[in-house]
Amino acid sequence: MRSLLGKVAGVAVGAALMVLAVSPPAGATASKISRPATGIYLGAFVDPDNHWDGVVRQEGEVRTFEQHIGRKLDLDHHYYGWSGSSQMFPAAFDRWDVQGGRIPLISWEGTNLDSINSGSQDASIRARAAAVKKFGHRVFISWGYEMNGNWNPWDGYHNNSPGRTDGPAKFVAAWRRIHNIFQRAGATNVTWVWTPNDRDIPSTSWNHWTNYYPGDAYVDWVGVDGYNWGTAQSWSQWTPFGNLFTGVYGTYASRKPIMVVETASAEQGGSKAQWIRGMWKALVYQYPDIKAVVWMETGPTWKVETSASALSAFWNMATSPYFTQRKDTTAPYVSHSSVGVSSSSMDLRFRLSEPARVLITITNQAGLVVRRLVGGRALTPGPHEVRWNLRNSAGGRVRAGLYRWRIRATDPSSNVRTTSSSVRVP
Repeated sequence: MRSLLGKVAGVAVGAALMVLAVSPPAGATASKISRPATGIYLGAFVDPDNHWDGVVRQEGEVRTFEQHIGRKLDLDHHYYGWSGSSQMFPAAFDRWDVQGGRIPLISWEGTNLDSINSGSQDASIRARAAAVKKFGHRVFISWGYEMNGNWNPWDGYHNNSPGRTDGPAKFVAAWRRIHNIFQRAGATNVTWVWTPNDRDIPSTSWNHWTNYYPGDAYVDWVGVDGYNWGTAQSWSQWTPFGNLFTGVYGTYASRKPIMVVETASAEQGGSKAQWIRGMWKALVYQYPDIKAVVWMETGPTWKVETSASALSAFWNMATSPYFTQRKDTTAPYVSHSSVGVSSSSMDLRFRLSEPARVLITITNQAGLVVRRLVGGRALTPGPHEVRWNLRNSAGGRVRAGLYRWRIRATDPSSNVRTTSSSVRVP
């Protein structure tokens, strides 16, 4: 929800800074950006102080963020307005990204849809297409994002004709017009990302995101924006990452790679660190076809540095093999931390280094299994506590004595770690 976040509407830089540092061959083109062969792309919109002040400052903020998270970004997210000299793209910042090995992700604002569909904006669109073609490097473009909301001049809500609900149809026509102009210009280095909000606002049938979809021939990736506002707003509540994207994902994941173009979590209302660990687990187990996720690194609510625990959780996720597109050959690290014992139960405490499916088996001194716990359920990285009621699989209370509890943790790449420890039942 871009207007609610107070993000800057574009790269406000002077004309001198708009000059590209190194020009590619005229008319150079590049292929579409496909999903990574393994793992997921990680990106961010980096503006931690909510103050966009030229390319040099922003480059420094990106480098600082990359130092904080222990790696270079795959995607660097920029916003541009529909028109104006300061909103022309690709710009110097996009060139800097390419030179640094990052892929620019350009969120391009729209305008009144009737003006686009009338053809009055064609010259401006052609100019953008020609500039992108000349740029010659691969870029993601997400035009007219969050079109199923009610806070942008290009959304369906603000473009319905009087007495009608034809805003979605106008959006589809505008998207196809822009796409076709870029195609005719030879700007084949664009990978098009269609990005609805995670919820329809207003939540009415005519405004459902599916009514805005331009068609498979016009979309390369399906994006989606969604946040955990926690209790930071009067209308909001704590929402796990896994609950945000089920609708859009369920509709399109079988057809297109999915990109989370905007996401982040507030601290208010829960543990931001645990939310991030849950995000990691959801991406590897629940949403395997989300192939890019882009963090909203803006202050003071959304940036990962709002707490040391949140930054640590993000660093662990960002540097993992899954997020760096490396083959994972290392089994998850499992540590037994402690055991809490009472007359009626035992709390088995352990820590995981990465998301994993966990099975806990309890055996007696003869090596016979008396109870299995957790049952192979996927757990987040970090600390866990599982309570055993000191009963066997048949429901009877086990005898006092020495037992062993074994943890078997299997990560998404089928690497397995097994560790065990003795416990005494009173």
